[in-house]
Amino acid sequence: MTGRPEYTAAALRNADYAVRHQRSNGWFEECDLTDAGQPLLHTIAYTMQGLVGIGRLMGRWDLVDAVEVTAELLLELMDGEGFIPGCIDSNWKGASDWCWLTGSAQTSIVWAELYEITGKPQYWRGLQRVNHYLMLHHDT
Repeated sequence: MTGRPEYTAAALRNADYAVRHQRSNGWFEECDLTDAGQPLLHTIAYTMQGLVGIGRLMGRWDLVDAVEVTAELLLELMDGEGFIPGCIDSNWKGASDWCWLTGSAQTSIVWAELYEITGKPQYWRGLQRVNHYLMLHHDT
């Protein structure tokens, strides 16, 4: 967008850094500002959003693949009502009994993008369920 290749190179370095720090189970190391052992869903979702966005723009489908690993695990963690814990530990277990609505909304956006890219129906079902949860719990 800026025509400045150094900005593109910096974005790619940051994306590559994040993927280098992703465990085989989809967990991103140091993915929180205060508690890297059980980060907010919000910061996990930020990481996924950045990677899928850069991946799409740059044709770096390896970045999108990395996001899919994490996105699939979040689908499994979400309950039948659409609740996703606000903090999550490195074994993909909820580390809180509350939901971070912003993180759930961001995760829904990622699932929508992955559905658009892959056509996998689990992403569509997941975003519908979490969005229903959000509509029921968001003040109007």
